[in-house]
Amino acid sequence: MRTLAVIDQKRPLTIREGICFVLAASGVFLIVTKGNFTSLDFSFEGVLWGLASAVFSAAYSIQPRKLIIKVGEGPVVGFGMLFGGLVASVMNPPWTMNVQWTALSISAFTYVVLIGTVVAFWCYLSSLKYVSAVIVGLMVCFGPLSAYLLSVFAFDLRIGLWEAAGICLVLLNVLVLSLPKKSTKAVKP
Repeated sequence: MRTLAVIDQKRPLTIREGICFVLAASGVFLIVTKGNFTSLDFSFEGVLWGLASAVFSAAYSIQPRKLIIKVGEGPVVGFGMLFGGLVASVMNPPWTMNVQWTALSISAFTYVVLIGTVVAFWCYLSSLKYVSAVIVGLMVCFGPLSAYLLSVFAFDLRIGLWEAAGICLVLLNVLVLSLPKKSTKAVKP
């Protein structure tokens, strides 16, 4: 995410951004290795999907910024959902699925589509008008981290010392970003 923002803004990586990258990468490394540095606890397919997700997440955070300022979030979200839905329908036709539609399943489906997808993505893109894509992207890192932590409570997953240290490093990454930047202006006597 930071790399694409640096490329988009045509500027060098700052020391703070480098530190954040090292913190986040080290935290994830500790989580997936669980302290055993000779083995990794993830699948090759998971890594590929994770990298693809990171690239596309960075792209949809940076690419539509000028268009959002010009036409607003509504058309961007609307057409994005429309074309994404059409592509998804070609790859996995919804009319071929055997679904038992009840009042509960319809309300759950409606909630996921409207609140979990449309409203969430709308809020995400709206935030790009006020906060840099880099900061928004780093806040998105809380998604997988919160899912991991929720699995601790929901599925009784045990966190070891190394995983806890990794979580702390990922959270420290956000703390470093929230620190105020030093002003480069000279103070007049």
